[in-house]
Amino acid sequence: MLEAQKAGIGMIVQEAGTITNISVAENIFLGNYDKFKKGPIINKVAMISEARKALEKIGVTNINPALPARHYDMQERKLIEIAKCMRREKPPLHLRRIVLYLAPSTAMGA
Repeated sequence: MLEAQKAGIGMIVQEAGTITNISVAENIFLGNYDKFKKGPIINKVAMISEARKALEKIGVTNINPALPARHYDMQERKLIEIAKCMRREKPPLHLRRIVLYLAPSTAMGA
């Protein structure tokens, strides 16, 4: 999976695809912490800021990237996964069945 991420491939699984005990920001950048590392220290302030931008890029402003993912329901966790895939400059996206998890009011474009 990490090799696929490095190649620019993201995946949103039908089941739960977030880790509930880590922050939303850590979920969005899972496997890509190097950007925020200075030695062994991770700059979580910068990671949270970038995660907020990734969420805003898909129109999500009601998810706090500093909170653990467990604070959010399945619909919101799917949005976190979408933000993870869409944070790249040129994100190709193929959605199949994921819309089943999104209520009409949270579906992108609704």
